[in-house]
Amino acid sequence: MKVKKALAIAIDRQTIVDTVLSGFGNPLYFRDWMGFEHRADPSWVHEYDPELAKQLLVEAGYPEGFTMTLATAIRGAPSENEACEAVAQYWDAIGVDVKFQDIPYSTIRPTLITRQFQGATCHTVSARLSPIIGMSNYVKQSTFSYGTEHPWMEEHISDALLEVDPVKLLVKENEITDWMFKNVMAFAIYSHDAVWPIGSRVDPDWQQYDHSENRIANSFEYARPR
Repeated sequence: MKVKKALAIAIDRQTIVDTVLSGFGNPLYFRDWMGFEHRADPSWVHEYDPELAKQLLVEAGYPEGFTMTLATAIRGAPSENEACEAVAQYWDAIGVDVKFQDIPYSTIRPTLITRQFQGATCHTVSARLSPIIGMSNYVKQSTFSYGTEHPWMEEHISDALLEVDPVKLLVKENEITDWMFKNVMAFAIYSHDAVWPIGSRVDPDWQQYDHSENRIANSFEYARPR
């Protein structure tokens, strides 16, 4: 856990947002919580601390660092290549010898599904309708794998996936996330802003015609002037 914590706090997320994203985004500390930040516990933050990161590596038995692979898993998100390269530099600064792979997601996906990939990926995901949807990738029955599985997660995530009471689900999602955060089972880097082409002279009240993806606005071509 100390190694994972060291990797998490070695990244200056705010600087990545300010420079790589030109300020169009926000630091993110846990995957699948985009749009639910108001529900997040204030303690779920990996403060940038490279000196502590180096200390944790020493305590974990890696005073000289170690070598690991970092792959971009390119999926078309804004600045994903540059941000992943920045992560590699931050990790290099604490003594990790990063073998960087700038490869598309389609190339790396088969090794993730078969649990053969060894290393870390900068894996872009879209906003979820609920955090539990993203958590479903951490159970053995998932066809996709981040390489992160644990009996506690298997039990609690599987239970939450069956929950139909939204109030109870909220409690379970927070409990799972708190446990995963404290055990550094996963962490995020940033969420990026999106710009929709609706101005002050355009009527924002338009009907969407594509309902296959409810998280993303569409059908802007049917918007009318005020």
